[in-house]
Amino acid sequence: MRIDFTETDLSPGGREIFKSLHTPEKRFSALQKLITPQETARLIAMQYTGFLKTLYWRIIREFVIAEYTCCHYCGSKNQLNIHHLDYSQRGQEYKDLSCLILLCRDCHETEHVIEKMADENKQATSQLLAALVQQHRAPDRPKAVLNKDYDPRVIMNLKEYGDIRGRGYGGL
Repeated sequence: MRIDFTETDLSPGGREIFKSLHTPEKRFSALQKLITPQETARLIAMQYTGFLKTLYWRIIREFVIAEYTCCHYCGSKNQLNIHHLDYSQRGQEYKDLSCLILLCRDCHETEHVIEKMADENKQATSQLLAALVQQHRAPDRPKAVLNKDYDPRVIMNLKEYGDIRGRGYGGL
Protein backbone atom coordinates (compact mmCIF):
# COMPACT_ATOMS: atom_id res chain seq x y z
CA MET A 1 0.00 0.00 0.00
CA ARG A 2 1.28 3.49 -0.82
CA ILE A 3 -0.01 7.00 -0.22
CA ASP A 4 -1.34 9.02 -3.17
CA PHE A 5 -0.40 12.59 -2.29
CA THR A 6 -2.81 14.06 -4.84
CA GLU A 7 -5.89 12.62 -3.09
CA THR A 8 -7.96 14.56 -0.59
CA ASP A 9 -8.90 11.51 1.44
CA LEU A 10 -6.73 8.55 2.38
CA SER A 11 -7.58 4.94 1.77
CA PRO A 12 -7.69 2.82 4.96
CA GLY A 13 -4.20 1.46 4.26
CA GLY A 14 -2.85 4.92 3.47
CA ARG A 15 -4.40 6.24 6.67
CA GLU A 16 -2.41 3.67 8.69
CA ILE A 17 0.85 4.66 7.00
CA PHE A 18 0.06 8.33 7.56
CA LYS A 19 -0.73 7.80 11.26
CA SER A 20 2.53 5.93 11.77
CA LEU A 21 4.41 9.11 10.81
CA HIS A 22 3.75 11.00 14.05
CA THR A 23 5.36 14.39 13.35
CA PRO A 24 5.13 16.95 10.56
CA GLU A 25 8.87 16.49 10.01
CA LYS A 26 8.48 12.73 9.44
CA ARG A 27 5.52 13.26 7.11
CA PHE A 28 7.44 15.88 5.12
CA SER A 29 10.48 13.62 4.89
CA ALA A 30 8.28 10.75 3.67
CA LEU A 31 6.66 13.06 1.11
CA GLN A 32 10.08 14.07 -0.23
CA LYS A 33 11.11 10.44 -0.61
CA LEU A 34 7.86 8.92 -1.88
CA ILE A 35 6.19 11.45 -4.18
CA THR A 36 6.33 10.39 -7.83
CA PRO A 37 6.90 12.56 -10.92
CA GLN A 38 3.37 11.63 -12.03
CA GLU A 39 1.89 12.93 -8.76
CA THR A 40 3.94 16.12 -9.07
CA ALA A 41 2.61 16.62 -12.61
CA ARG A 42 -0.98 16.11 -11.40
CA LEU A 43 -0.47 18.60 -8.56
CA ILE A 44 0.89 21.20 -10.97
CA ALA A 45 -2.07 20.71 -13.31
CA MET A 46 -4.74 20.94 -10.58
CA GLN A 47 -6.98 23.93 -10.03
CA TYR A 48 -5.67 25.88 -7.04
CA THR A 49 -8.73 25.26 -4.84
CA GLY A 50 -8.44 21.51 -5.41
CA PHE A 51 -4.68 21.64 -4.81
CA LEU A 52 -5.24 23.17 -1.36
CA LYS A 53 -7.38 20.15 -0.36
CA THR A 54 -4.76 17.50 -1.17
CA LEU A 55 -2.80 15.41 1.29
CA TYR A 56 0.33 16.89 -0.30
CA TRP A 57 -0.65 20.44 0.70
CA ARG A 58 -1.73 19.31 4.17
CA ILE A 59 1.75 17.86 4.76
CA ILE A 60 3.50 20.96 3.39
CA ARG A 61 1.27 23.24 5.48
CA GLU A 62 1.79 21.26 8.72
CA PHE A 63 5.55 21.19 8.18
CA VAL A 64 5.90 24.92 7.43
CA ILE A 65 3.79 25.84 10.48
CA ALA A 66 5.83 23.49 12.72
CA GLU A 67 9.09 24.82 11.29
CA TYR A 68 8.41 28.58 11.43
CA THR A 69 5.70 28.74 14.16
CA CYS A 70 4.58 32.38 13.69
CA CYS A 71 3.68 35.06 11.15
CA HIS A 72 6.71 36.29 9.25
CA TYR A 73 5.53 39.92 9.50
CA CYS A 74 3.82 40.42 12.86
CA GLY A 75 4.81 37.34 14.90
CA SER A 76 1.23 36.19 15.55
CA LYS A 77 0.70 32.49 16.17
CA ASN A 78 -3.03 32.59 15.41
CA GLN A 79 -4.85 31.66 12.19
CA LEU A 80 -1.67 30.90 10.24
CA ASN A 81 -1.71 30.60 6.44
CA ILE A 82 0.93 29.64 3.94
CA HIS A 83 1.48 32.22 1.20
CA HIS A 84 3.12 31.41 -2.13
CA LEU A 85 5.74 33.99 -3.02
CA ASP A 86 6.11 32.25 -6.37
CA TYR A 87 3.17 30.27 -7.75
CA SER A 88 5.32 28.78 -10.52
CA GLN A 89 6.67 26.30 -7.94
CA ARG A 90 3.22 25.04 -6.95
CA GLY A 91 3.27 21.27 -6.61
CA GLN A 92 7.04 21.29 -6.21
CA GLU A 93 7.35 23.06 -2.85
CA TYR A 94 8.75 19.88 -1.30
CA LYS A 95 11.96 20.52 -3.27
CA ASP A 96 12.46 24.07 -1.99
CA LEU A 97 10.30 25.78 0.62
CA SER A 98 11.75 29.24 -0.10
CA CYS A 99 8.76 29.97 -2.37
CA LEU A 100 6.50 29.92 0.74
CA ILE A 101 6.04 32.28 3.67
CA LEU A 102 4.02 31.79 6.87
CA LEU A 103 1.54 34.61 7.56
CA CYS A 104 -1.36 35.18 9.92
CA ARG A 105 -4.74 35.64 8.23
CA ASP A 106 -4.65 39.46 8.50
CA CYS A 107 -1.14 39.76 7.07
CA HIS A 108 -2.01 37.22 4.35
CA GLU A 109 -5.04 39.26 3.27
CA THR A 110 -2.94 42.44 3.31
CA GLU A 111 -0.24 40.74 1.25
CA HIS A 112 -2.79 39.84 -1.44
CA VAL A 113 -4.15 43.40 -1.50
CA ILE A 114 -0.62 44.78 -1.91
CA GLU A 115 0.16 42.28 -4.69
CA LYS A 116 -3.06 43.19 -6.50
CA MET A 117 -2.31 46.90 -6.20
CA ALA A 118 1.25 46.35 -7.41
CA ASP A 119 -0.01 44.43 -10.46
CA GLU A 120 -2.62 47.06 -11.27
CA ASN A 121 -0.22 49.94 -10.74
CA LYS A 122 2.98 48.47 -12.16
CA GLN A 123 3.18 50.92 -15.04
CA ALA A 124 2.32 53.93 -12.88
CA THR A 125 4.83 52.78 -10.26
CA SER A 126 7.62 52.42 -12.81
CA GLN A 127 6.89 55.91 -14.16
CA LEU A 128 6.99 57.32 -10.63
CA LEU A 129 10.26 55.54 -9.92
CA ALA A 130 11.77 56.84 -13.17
CA ALA A 131 10.77 60.38 -12.26
CA LEU A 132 12.21 60.05 -8.74
CA VAL A 133 15.48 58.64 -10.01
CA GLN A 134 15.77 61.45 -12.58
CA GLN A 135 14.90 64.12 -10.04
CA HIS A 136 17.35 62.95 -7.40
CA ARG A 137 20.29 61.67 -9.41
CA ALA A 138 23.70 63.26 -9.16
CA PRO A 139 24.52 65.64 -12.05
CA ASP A 140 27.36 63.41 -13.29
CA ARG A 141 25.28 60.24 -13.09
CA PRO A 142 23.98 58.89 -16.41
CA LYS A 143 20.27 59.31 -17.01
CA ALA A 144 18.29 56.29 -15.77
CA VAL A 145 16.18 54.48 -18.32
CA LEU A 146 13.20 52.60 -16.96
CA ASN A 147 10.84 50.67 -19.18
CA LYS A 148 7.25 49.58 -18.52
CA ASP A 149 8.45 46.17 -17.31
CA TYR A 150 10.60 47.72 -14.60
CA ASP A 151 10.39 45.85 -11.31
CA PRO A 152 8.83 48.15 -8.68
CA ARG A 153 10.70 46.35 -5.91
CA VAL A 154 13.75 48.45 -6.85
CA ILE A 155 12.31 51.15 -4.58
CA MET A 156 14.14 49.42 -1.75
CA ASN A 157 17.43 50.41 -3.44
CA LEU A 158 16.55 54.08 -3.94
CA LYS A 159 17.82 55.08 -0.50
CA GLU A 160 21.33 54.42 -1.81
CA TYR A 161 20.85 56.97 -4.60
CA GLY A 162 19.15 59.47 -2.31
CA ASP A 163 22.29 59.76 -0.21
CA ILE A 164 24.34 60.92 -3.22
CA ARG A 165 23.14 64.51 -2.72
CA GLY A 166 22.93 64.17 1.03
CA ARG A 167 19.19 63.65 1.16
CA GLY A 168 17.15 60.49 1.32
CA TYR A 169 13.79 59.49 -0.03
CA GLY A 170 12.04 59.85 3.30
CA GLY A 171 8.75 60.58 1.59
CA LEU A 172 8.50 57.16 0.00
